[in-house]
Amino acid sequence: CPQCEKRFEDEASLSRHRAAHCEERPFLCGRCDRSFSWKESLIIHQRSHAQERSHKCPDCGRGFSRSGNLLVHQRVHTGERPFACPQCDKSFCNKANLITHKKLHRRYKTFACPQCRLGFGSQSKLLLHQRAH
Repeated sequence: CPQCEKRFEDEASLSRHRAAHCEERPFLCGRCDRSFSWKESLIIHQRSHAQERSHKCPDCGRGFSRSGNLLVHQRVHTGERPFACPQCDKSFCNKANLITHKKLHRRYKTFACPQCRLGFGSQSKLLLHQRAH
């Protein structure tokens, strides 16, 4: 590609790529404000609208494209929080939030020794430290 120097194995791939550099996007989606350089891209995008809300929450009616996302959402209504932090008493409705939370323990060393104020990323490391006092 003369604009970004990306290499392609065939002329058709290069041609498709070059369209991304131009402003012309004549293929408009009728259901949202997106537009595309290629008809094929529009067709693929439109399929996402068809699947978009096929899994409905029986409690609030919110739609999801995947059944797994619906199951996670339903925990908002049930209060279920199956992902417990092994380092403190917090729990979460999905694994991603637990992983983010655990990183905070490591970053901010939330477990402080009451004797010397040294910080640790986990309660188990704090206990090991306290044995040395």
